[in-house]
Amino acid sequence: MFGSSLGGGLGATQTQPAINPFASSSNKPSPFGSLGLGLQSQQQPQGSSIFGVNTQQPQTASPFGASTFGQPQQNPFSGLIQQPQQQPQPQQAGSLFGQKSVPEQIEQLYDKWNPASSTCAFQHYFYNYVGPEKAPFYRPTPREDEKKWEEALSRKPEAGWVPVIAIGFQELFTRIVTQMQILNAYNTRLHEINGCLEGMLQKHDLLITIRAMDAKRRHIALGQRCLALATKVQVLRNRGYAMGGDEEDLKKKLIELEKGVADPALAGRGEEIWARMVGIRERSKLLQEEMARMGKKTEGNGLNEDVLKQAEKVLSDYAEQISHLKKELAKIQQEFKAWEGE
Repeated sequence: MFGSSLGGGLGATQTQPAINPFASSSNKPSPFGSLGLGLQSQQQPQGSSIFGVNTQQPQTASPFGASTFGQPQQNPFSGLIQQPQQQPQPQQAGSLFGQKSVPEQIEQLYDKWNPASSTCAFQHYFYNYVGPEKAPFYRPTPREDEKKWEEALSRKPEAGWVPVIAIGFQELFTRIVTQMQILNAYNTRLHEINGCLEGMLQKHDLLITIRAMDAKRRHIALGQRCLALATKVQVLRNRGYAMGGDEEDLKKKLIELEKGVADPALAGRGEEIWARMVGIRERSKLLQEEMARMGKKTEGNGLNEDVLKQAEKVLSDYAEQISHLKKELAKIQQEFKAWEGE
């Protein structure tokens, strides 16, 4: 197992196939060749290991075979005991199934979470309004992808909006804080505007409304004075001219009203109406007293039906007389006011 002669040593060149209990004499690989011991026959073709490392060996191999990393060894026990400082760095290559290595996957995952990387997964385009006149002057920053920026620009809501990228949670938080500050500033400004409006309303109620009412009152007074002046001017203008039929009728009515007001019989008529009203009041008192006495006599038996009809008739007559007197009084007052207005 350790060679044909002691003089050859453990690392001597073999001229015959070595008798290896773990290797086969055929060209097929050993079933234990992938377990990390690296035991192969001399006729086995050289190639890559399962980890993608070159395992080419010199022809002067030890009885225990080459190391896992294919490095020539002078020590017969170097295949079992490896020195870390003597091993070369493994080359970066794909695995057996074409996947990336673990360090590459870790680096790729780190880039996905790193906001400074262009491949960060936490990217989103927001839109800021700058106005249609300034929007054509905005271009993507060096850290942005121009194609993605153009695509976001094509999806802008309206003219005057430009896309702004936010990468990572920190930039998103900064944007939210900025929006909250702007919103608070707008709210403060709205409160100031509301305060100014309330002050203007109070000033309007205290000053302008009062002045408007005073101006309206003065306008009515001036209108009445202008109407009176126009009437006098018209009378002076038409003095000496012949009046028309309507004017003659109006003149006759006015003369009759003036005579009626100046007639001494009007005062007597008013005194007569007043005396009749006093008499009606006294008669109503007598009727009430008489009804009260009759009510005491007929208490428990009720009033006679004839008495009730007679009282109802008397009261209706008095009501008609009172209504007639009211109409006469209203007519006299109306005529008096018309005469006084002239």
